[in-house]
Amino acid sequence: GGPLLVGSPRGGTSIEEVAQTNPELIFTDPIDIDVGLSPEMAHRMATNIGLEEGTDSHGKAVTLITNLYSMFLGCDCTQLEVNPVAETPQGDVVVCDAKVNFDDNAEFR
Repeated sequence: GGPLLVGSPRGGTSIEEVAQTNPELIFTDPIDIDVGLSPEMAHRMATNIGLEEGTDSHGKAVTLITNLYSMFLGCDCTQLEVNPVAETPQGDVVVCDAKVNFDDNAEFR
């Protein structure tokens, strides 16, 4: 088991609650740690969380997802959870809250 990309258009609520009430609204994509996050995976997740393909917001979400994965790797994270992600009226995509855990065994870096 490597990293797992999880998303839902029902952000801002407990993922456990969504799993019970609307499991079809939880999208997962395992990431091969040797290959990494592909642009297609980031694109698919941006669509799955409810952003319209071809919009500036969708492109910004793809960039955000890619940057979050880079942070996950670069900071030796064991968990990087953002919830919710919001789209502003101006079309920006922002992280409103996050939970980050680090691998204590990588502290020497």
